[in-house]
Amino acid sequence: MKEIKKLIAVFIAAIFFIGLFIICDRFAENVKDEYASQIDPSLRSSTTKEGASTGSAQDIAVESMAINMVSSENSMHMNLGLTGDILVQSQQLQSSYDSESDSFDFSNAFSQIKDELGKSDFLTGTLKTTMAGSGNGYSDSFVGYCASDGMYNTPEVFARNLKDAGFSLLNTATNHSLDSGSDGLVSTLKYLDEASLQHVGTRSSSTGSMDYILTSGSARIAFTGYTWSAGAGEGTDQQSSQDLSEDSYSEDLYEETAAETAESSESAASSDNSLVNSLKEGDDSKISAMVSHIQELKKANDFVVVMLNFESSDSSRVDSSQKSLAEKIAGAGADLIVGTGSRCVRPMEVVTATGEDGLQRQCLVFYGLGALYSSEYYQSYEDLDVDISAIVDLTISTNASGQIGIRQVRIVPVYLNWYNGLVQPVPVCEAKDTNKYADLLDDDDMARIDSAYEETAQTILSGTGLTAQYQDYGYNVTLQ
Repeated sequence: MKEIKKLIAVFIAAIFFIGLFIICDRFAENVKDEYASQIDPSLRSSTTKEGASTGSAQDIAVESMAINMVSSENSMHMNLGLTGDILVQSQQLQSSYDSESDSFDFSNAFSQIKDELGKSDFLTGTLKTTMAGSGNGYSDSFVGYCASDGMYNTPEVFARNLKDAGFSLLNTATNHSLDSGSDGLVSTLKYLDEASLQHVGTRSSSTGSMDYILTSGSARIAFTGYTWSAGAGEGTDQQSSQDLSEDSYSEDLYEETAAETAESSESAASSDNSLVNSLKEGDDSKISAMVSHIQELKKANDFVVVMLNFESSDSSRVDSSQKSLAEKIAGAGADLIVGTGSRCVRPMEVVTATGEDGLQRQCLVFYGLGALYSSEYYQSYEDLDVDISAIVDLTISTNASGQIGIRQVRIVPVYLNWYNGLVQPVPVCEAKDTNKYADLLDDDDMARIDSAYEETAQTILSGTGLTAQYQDYGYNVTLQ
């Protein structure tokens, strides 16, 4: 009798586990069907009338797609746009002012290149002016704003105009950061915030951040900004030949006395320099602090972009001190250095540097992209191409090993065109290869465009050994 009871118990247990297996198998099939349809609806398992599954090959496909789905969550791909300096000088103030409404509007400034700017997922630039408000900071008689003596205070609507043009982030650490004093710097950041424009390099208080972290896919991209000097009292650029030349268009509107200039410089010099990421013209302690900060950024992020306003110099040459500084930044862990300061386009370089940890790192360096927006024009007597700049679009993505890097560089030369008093950047290659801008350009303009058509990309790639392929009005360079 005991033997029979044992057999019955074993039989019942067997039936239970067989039933459990069937239920689990059916549940697993339903789960597979559900997630297969989320990955690709075409992979939903089909069954025969008898209910037998015919999807063994599809099972493999589902598994493969699931792996790819997980892989995509751990990857990233983006187009990062880079532009040069953005200034508002005399002619730009005049052409953007409407006397009837007593207001400014710079929305037409970028209308000819807005499509090109819009190709970037995230667009950056360097703002070399302040927005302190009418009559505040360093201002003159033109409706309370300033664009003379190398000191700039721009109407606050400019922030919204930049946002509408497609800009995402601006480096505000430049030799003009303190043109309107610390109050003007704080005001500038306020207007940028109101326009939803990110910024790096300066801050509104001593406890604020001068960095910005962008999340793209699973990657964290850190941006930070620095300047060689922060303005008056710290190696302020004196009025250059460029400032004098552009101001010659409106001498009747912009006249400053020596006393006013001195008073403004004294005010800016007393500003709180802790609000600006300044290297104080190469101070060793400041450079050391910058290196440490970049190292910390690299530990916490996957990709580090340093936007650096080098010494202001209107030359296409890169000097040894700039190369040395770039090597230190690269060794600290930066993956990309976006250099500005020169109103002429300068070469780029792939820098290999050894950090304090003994590891070698590669960093792509742009030493200068010219001035995207200013009142400059070609200085034939000095052969300065201050009317030529470049928009650079970088393809940043993960490779098969999951490493983030710059895969491709696209260079679009830009010409700063003057037409009926309006200053507008125009894409060089499209202007030469099509008639789209024919009504805006005269023979002198076309001569400048012809010069920049191939020369701009050649200048940027000079010494790198890299070659470019011309396509769709730009020059594409493959790095990896």
